[in-house]
Amino acid sequence: MWSASSITTVTNIACLPLSMTPQKTNNCGRKKIILTEFEEDSIRYQFHLLLASKQYPTTAKLLMCLLEEAPDFPIRSERTLLRHMRRLGFKYAVTSKAPIRLDATSFVASRAKYFRSLTDLRNNDVIYYYHDETWSNSGEERRQ
Repeated sequence: MWSASSITTVTNIACLPLSMTPQKTNNCGRKKIILTEFEEDSIRYQFHLLLASKQYPTTAKLLMCLLEEAPDFPIRSERTLLRHMRRLGFKYAVTSKAPIRLDATSFVASRAKYFRSLTDLRNNDVIYYYHDETWSNSGEERRQ
């Protein structure tokens, strides 16, 4: 079955040193951040605190609040915080391009409040100037 030539060939091949690529033994990067339920709730809580204080909740502000509350909070970067917030169900929505209906109750109420304060200023002889203008798009006006 085995001939002398095949045995010699096998032994010659076995004796040759082979270059082997180094095997990756473990994960050399950082460990995956796993948040506890308490830490997830603190993200939600701080987000809603920013909304309650009428601040626009950016990831930078939220991360700063989280690190002030708990200096040992596992998330240290804004991008990682954004990823975890998406997993928690938060979504970013652009609000600057949302159309405002000029006949909406809130808009009418704020306009009435503005004109009342303007009338009070005029009655008290206060000098005032217009700093900005409010523009509306042509398709958002109320048709009569």
